[in-house]
Parts: sequence; C-alpha cells; structure tokens
Amino acid sequence: MPKKDKQLPEPSEEFWDAVIHSGSSVIDCTLCGRTHFAHALPSEFDEGEYERLMKQHEENPNKFVYHPETDSIRLGKH
Repeated sequence: MPKKDKQLPEPSEEFWDAVIHSGSSVIDCTLCGRTHFAHALPSEFDEGEYERLMKQHEENPNKFVYHPETDSIRLGKH
C-alpha cells in the first residue's frame, strides 16, 4: 500500500478504458469494502436514497464516500 504522503499520478484515459466496464451513481466496492456515491440528479437515486447516503456519509465518511466532483462512479472489471 502506498505511503499516505506520496502523491500518485492520475490514471490515464487508456488505463480507465482498459479496466472500467460501467458506471453508476452508487456502487458498493468489493475491493475497498466501501460505498461510493456521486453527485447526481435526484432521479438517479431511489426515493430517499440520496438523503440516506448523505446522512451515512456525515456519520461515517470513511465507509460512505461522497464524490461531489462527478456524476458517475466508475466500476472496474472483476
């Protein structure tokens, strides 16, 4: 695991194209064990889901990771 003080470069588009097969407004990551969710339109979520995720994020931001910079979380190939 990389040291926390080391800044890693952003992955290239070629890398993303090789490992990504889809995207979603919410994913449960099997690699890190966390729930990731994006800043998406309310219609992208089930009723009350966005509010529930934001509350869970406020209570446990290490388990429920909010990504306000994107509207889709990339999901890799398994």
